[in-house]
Amino acid sequence: MKYRFGVCHEDYHYVVNLMEYVNSSRESQIAFVAFSSMSAVQDYLKSNYLDGLLIGEEIKLSEEQLEEYDRLAIMALLEEKQMDQAGIYKYQSGDGIVRDILGRLNVNVNPFPVKGKQLCAVYSPEGRCGKTSLAKGLGVKYPGSLCFSFEEFGVRESMGEEILYLIKVKSNKLYQLIEKLPFNDHGFKEIKGILSYMDIRQLDIDNMTWLKEQLLIGGGYERVIFDIGAGALSDLNVLKVMDRIYVPVLEGDSVKLQAFRELLRSKEYIDVGSKVKYVSVPICHYASKVMMDFIEKEEL
Repeated sequence: MKYRFGVCHEDYHYVVNLMEYVNSSRESQIAFVAFSSMSAVQDYLKSNYLDGLLIGEEIKLSEEQLEEYDRLAIMALLEEKQMDQAGIYKYQSGDGIVRDILGRLNVNVNPFPVKGKQLCAVYSPEGRCGKTSLAKGLGVKYPGSLCFSFEEFGVRESMGEEILYLIKVKSNKLYQLIEKLPFNDHGFKEIKGILSYMDIRQLDIDNMTWLKEQLLIGGGYERVIFDIGAGALSDLNVLKVMDRIYVPVLEGDSVKLQAFRELLRSKEYIDVGSKVKYVSVPICHYASKVMMDFIEKEEL
């Protein structure tokens, strides 16, 4: 099967050259169509078919476009490689771009940062350690952020259930739903939780990688912060998609913390362990000056 992908970037000379190079190979599983604007993509789709879109990171999709392109596999084309994170970027080889797209059409375990900013998790094996206070404190410290509560138990009145479903089925309507959420009095958007951790445990790394990519394309949030309950994940490797993982701890090295540290030293979770920063969170209100000073001092 040969997939047909649109490549949309303001540098039309670049996308034409990329299209001609990739399409000249009879063995390629992807055929590219070059576009310099989303309006050109819209005109093309009126009478033609695409399996997906590779779009420049400077292009923002509107809510209407995200709804219209719900069936398409949408991927971001970064201007340059982001540190040690994998991603599709402009000046890698054409063959590399094709390989990365094909990988993402199956299972991708190498996500990249949200607009060069941070997707971070606050997670701890210990209870009453200030985990939720820190997560919300980060939302206060960085106005314009989006906070997800992935606690073991949430509230029925939130939109968490619907949002979880859209992540699971990889629907681009997720962006529209999140956009409807108002910013709270502290300046960040908050998804307050999902009723049962059993639903959250259905999410795998593929779902979370997709979520990260969607937030890159349509979000523009200062940070995306996940408050994750210790029992809410079926696999710690879900945390691989995070750029930073903050682990609040209590005084002393508890049995739970010792076991957690040992787990992260194993080969299976070494990538997760490399992103962890252990912190001792002060007992205070999440919006207090004490919390703001703590976040600044720790460079979180």
